[in-house]
Amino acid sequence: MCKILGVISSTGHLMQESISIYALLRGLGPAYSTFNVGITSNLHHFYFEDVVAQINSHDELLTFTSSSRDPLATDFLPIANQA
Repeated sequence: MCKILGVISSTGHLMQESISIYALLRGLGPAYSTFNVGITSNLHHFYFEDVVAQINSHDELLTFTSSSRDPLATDFLPIANQA
């Protein structure tokens, strides 16, 4: 009986985690659509804190890839053939 209550309790916890994650994902914009698909397809494998960390990582990636700054063009000034 105790094992059954433990399973029910852990299932309830995972259900609450899934509900919290789903609510969080609904608030994200369209830039996160592919991210949302990946998370929601495996929703029962994640905890809320893990998803928040992944959102932060995804946000950093979006910021990096959408920046108009080309680090190779601006960080390394051409000095060849200068007299």
